[in-house]
Amino acid sequence: MRSIGFTGLIIILLSIIAATPGYSQANMFMTDRPSPLKLITLEPSPTTKFEGSVQVSGRFLVVQHQYDKQAPYLQLIFYPDDRSAELLPRFKRDKRVKEVQISNPEKAVLMLLDSDTLEKLLKKELPSVTLRATAVIRAYEIAAVCDQRWYLADLVSASILQDVAASPEKGRVGCG
Repeated sequence: MRSIGFTGLIIILLSIIAATPGYSQANMFMTDRPSPLKLITLEPSPTTKFEGSVQVSGRFLVVQHQYDKQAPYLQLIFYPDDRSAELLPRFKRDKRVKEVQISNPEKAVLMLLDSDTLEKLLKKELPSVTLRATAVIRAYEIAAVCDQRWYLADLVSASILQDVAASPEKGRVGCG
């Protein structure tokens, strides 16, 4: 029987690694507590997706933005409390998730704001609004944009814990 040698061993190891899709990617993420959000993206991509839903609590910020003459749009940012941040996947070398962009802001604001507050926001009578809520999110994603991490999720349901308040915050657009 012939020895495969060092080169043969390297080829076998590389073949095993290549035949194990997602192995290295799955080991790149962590949470501080067991999370119902499970990794589903296995191919290399700038966006990593997770399935499942999770109940979280924290602060929501709703802001209206407009570029040039384009139609205004709403940005909804969720700032998880410490306990909720422990459930959100992140890269192992990164700190806990501090903010999550809500991917379905048009539907989500209807769960969070009454019609009068939404109208004032859309008319720019309020620069932004903030509130505390417990919510269920799903379709959680981690995206790398401009050398930054962006965390995104759909809002499924919400229970308001604190009344809506006007806020001077402007949110964050782009990489700034």
